[in-house]
Amino acid sequence: MRHGQARLIERDQHVQELLDVIAAGDSTAVLVAGEAGIGKTSLIREMVARVGPEYRVLAGSCDDFLAPPLLQPIRDAFRVAGGPMATATEPEAVFNDFLAEFRRPTVLVIEDVHWADDATLDVLRYLVHRLEQLPGAIVVLTYREDSLDARHPLRGWLGSLADVPIRRISLQPLSRDAVRWMSAGSGRDADELHALTGGNPFYVTEVLAGPIDAIPATVVDAVLARLSRLDKESLAVVEQLAVIPTTVELQHITQVIGSKLDGLSRAEQAGVLEAHGSTVGFRHEWARRAIEQALPPVRRRLLNAHILELMLHCDDVHQFRVVHHAVQAGNIAVLLDYGPRAAREASEAGSHRQALAALEAVLPYADRLDVPERAALLDAYAWELHIAHRFADAVQAGQQALDLFEQLGESLPLVETLMRQSRFLYMAGDTALAITLADKAIAIASRVGTVAVRASAAAGRGMLMALTGDAVDAIPELERAHDLACEAGRSDIDALCHNYLGLAWCDLGSPTGLKHLRTSIELATQTGDYEAVARGYTNLAEMLYRETHWTELADCLRDGLEFVRERGFGSHAYNLEVHQALLDLRLGEWAAAEKRLRRLIDSVDDQGMLSVLSLSSLGRVLARRGAPEAGGLLADVWQRARRQRSLTGWRMPRRRTPNGPGSTTSRSCSARSGKRSGI
Repeated sequence: MRHGQARLIERDQHVQELLDVIAAGDSTAVLVAGEAGIGKTSLIREMVARVGPEYRVLAGSCDDFLAPPLLQPIRDAFRVAGGPMATATEPEAVFNDFLAEFRRPTVLVIEDVHWADDATLDVLRYLVHRLEQLPGAIVVLTYREDSLDARHPLRGWLGSLADVPIRRISLQPLSRDAVRWMSAGSGRDADELHALTGGNPFYVTEVLAGPIDAIPATVVDAVLARLSRLDKESLAVVEQLAVIPTTVELQHITQVIGSKLDGLSRAEQAGVLEAHGSTVGFRHEWARRAIEQALPPVRRRLLNAHILELMLHCDDVHQFRVVHHAVQAGNIAVLLDYGPRAAREASEAGSHRQALAALEAVLPYADRLDVPERAALLDAYAWELHIAHRFADAVQAGQQALDLFEQLGESLPLVETLMRQSRFLYMAGDTALAITLADKAIAIASRVGTVAVRASAAAGRGMLMALTGDAVDAIPELERAHDLACEAGRSDIDALCHNYLGLAWCDLGSPTGLKHLRTSIELATQTGDYEAVARGYTNLAEMLYRETHWTELADCLRDGLEFVRERGFGSHAYNLEVHQALLDLRLGEWAAAEKRLRRLIDSVDDQGMLSVLSLSSLGRVLARRGAPEAGGLLADVWQRARRQRSLTGWRMPRRRTPNGPGSTTSRSCSARSGKRSGI
């Protein structure tokens, strides 16, 4: 077998395409897609080796952890270059630093972005959307097409780049002639080998490296067949490294494998492991996973326990790595310690999928926590479920948290949980119960709450009033909440008060409503209250649509969608996309509007109250196109809206005002940054 050359056979044109993109000097992004084992990494390595000295090359990769460490591929890419990006932890703190790194010609390569955490995707989206502002910035991303189902987060990420010029390279399986060239002299039948492997380069290589008398039916069988040639010490090294989803730094290798360095060398000579730069690991993730999954359960747990023990004695280890190995080792004590902390870190960084994964790993053992800790865990879990559009599940988890907090008596956490549960219920479509809980929170807050908690509770009730069309009563409640927020120095609550005062005044036909909504966005942006910014964009878009301000609406949707996508606010992105479809409809782009709405509706299982918005919008599109199902759909959605007491998508102006045509709340309070109100 011509092993050294086979890895890039039938890939020369793609290598040259990448080099031509770099030589052109124009900032651009290149997406390299293909199935597992198709040769994406080999292609990237060849490209990197041939890039000229005028370009700085930075490379990182995503790994298959239970929940990926936040921004790990970005940190890895900048590890050698140094600077703030090498220790980045929060997207909001790194956006500007990230762009600053591209002031000189730079090629950034991130592999396997189908495993990327949400924060990494946010930062990469931010960069790709601004490439035209940068001199000679080339971003090369690889991913597995066969790993993306219709609801994979990367699908939505790729969709958000629809208006960005991007080069795409799709790697195809090797031809029969290529497999014949690779297998020459091996004694294998080339046609049979091609039929067995489908031309997958990694699979072909593994079969050719195995025993001649074996015909592996799968790539896993081929990988394991290669292991049969290893001695006991080399096999022990390979098995230990197989439980680590990432490569291992050579400076740490003796801590991991002890004195078995000769075994490491023999495993490398056998082609099972390879050294690349300053790290050692498997030639392909496929091989690592095949070996890991073939380990007996007890041995796999012991090998993970060894890695976990090493990590617990390191000062700079990432919490998500600890969580991963704690789960695999079955170390419940460590999992209960690190899991909730890792989830908080992920949530604050906008990596909500990773936060949810960490919490779900801990939940089976929640009964080992005391009541306050268990209640806080369930409360956090409910919040992440709501972010993930799983509204019914959020209500269930939130109720469990509420039951536990109620056992502890009236307290500030009880008020805050009541307000969050009120929001989950509203999003799930149970508006009546949402209002009941909001009233209960107000009552308890009046007895035990601080000024900030009373402000939060009043704002929550005022929001529900505004959302359900009770503008007359909502305005004084929100103005009271505004005054309390100013007294408490809570700019986040203040911004939300302006937001929903805007809805209420718009419902009453007052032009001051749009002013409140714009003020809400400005205030929240200044103080870094990003969830409030996202809500501001969604409500402003709805009011601009209703008031037929098409030009400002187009600007709002452009800016709003960019903002919420970069920060992982899924439900807000959903809302804004529906309004983009409605704008498409107004502009006569009926087919585009219908396509966008159907994609949105199919993208989530649990739309909750947002179904009223998306389905009513689809009904309007179908009615415009003369579709017979439009009438039945609109009638069904109208009944659903009445049950939910939701005016989303159905708002009509009301002219009765509580105190005249304007608002007494014309100014924001002191712009001091506050914590998220959680409602």
